[in-house]
Amino acid sequence: MIKTIIGILFFLVVVTIYLYLAVQSKKGALPVKGFPKLKSQEAASSPDGWRSGSQAAWPLFFAGALVALFHSFGIAIAGFVMPSPDGSHFVNVLLVSGVVVCVGLYFVAVSAARDSARHDKES
Repeated sequence: MIKTIIGILFFLVVVTIYLYLAVQSKKGALPVKGFPKLKSQEAASSPDGWRSGSQAAWPLFFAGALVALFHSFGIAIAGFVMPSPDGSHFVNVLLVSGVVVCVGLYFVAVSAARDSARHDKES
């Protein structure tokens, strides 16, 4: 039961972080220094490169928010509705898979931002 509550709260925090990143990157207003670590030579060299790079990352940040939201709903259903042994095991699966997918989407978003900034610089 406690694992279910912690999992739900964890993924709701992840949803909040990813939504913040998605909104800021869609506006092209991600900070150059700090979180997220999009810093690269291409992105830091010009404001346009930084803006295009952060705008390229927003759909992936938004996808991360959706993934985390669905995992929080799944954990709630598995933890509170499913019978005890099956529900607990399914909560474990959702926790691990959700963390793996959310972390993976973060790295893909950062890579997309860097590649977009590099492409913008070459053009």
